[in-house]
Amino acid sequence: STPTAFALEWHAREVDWWDDLHTSNENLIRNGKIEVPEKPGLGIKLNPEELKEHLAEGEEFFDL
Repeated sequence: STPTAFALEWHAREVDWWDDLHTSNENLIRNGKIEVPEKPGLGIKLNPEELKEHLAEGEEFFDL
């Protein structure tokens, strides 16, 4: 929707636990890119236990 933008989002790929945030055995980012599936979403499931470990102070976990 923004043809002149190179990237619209930023992620914390350099954090040690990035690949633990999802339950897939594959790396979500390959060769600097995320393959967009045909169906809605990225086709991954978040790892709630890992998410809970990294909540910001004062934040509460939400149901997935």
